[in-house]
Amino acid sequence: DSLRKIGYDTYMMFVNTSLDTAQQRNMMRERKLEPDEVAEMWKAVQSNMGKFQRYFGREQFILIDNNNANEDVFQKLFVQIGRLIKKKPSSRAANAWIKSQRMG
Repeated sequence: DSLRKIGYDTYMMFVNTSLDTAQQRNMMRERKLEPDEVAEMWKAVQSNMGKFQRYFGREQFILIDNNNANEDVFQKLFVQIGRLIKKKPSSRAANAWIKSQRMG
């Protein structure tokens, strides 16, 4: 909230996967967790998704699908970050500051 108050636009990128994919990735790792532990952690993360959506809002909550166990999710994140960087700030404080800096 303190960043928003001073004019920053805040976003959340939520990398989401299915439980099956989470289990599959766990089995591909050198250090594996018990399947029950993976399921418990996955459920905890899923239960928080709605809270994050409400906090950040529909436009500022970006859901990244990561269900292909062999896919590199960083490319998807890179594309989304590129889109955000090009967006004009939405807050009055940020736009006023930008305007003041251009005049000086």
